[in-house]
Amino acid sequence: MFLARGDQGVHYATGVWHHPLLALDGVIEGR
Repeated sequence: MFLARGDQGVHYATGVWHHPLLALDGVIEGR
């Protein structure tokens, strides 16, 4: 699981292919 702001991205490593990341829920206050 990754937690990122809306202006951030997540990178695994150069040359690593992955399925597009999807938001599974809304914003949780206090996190």
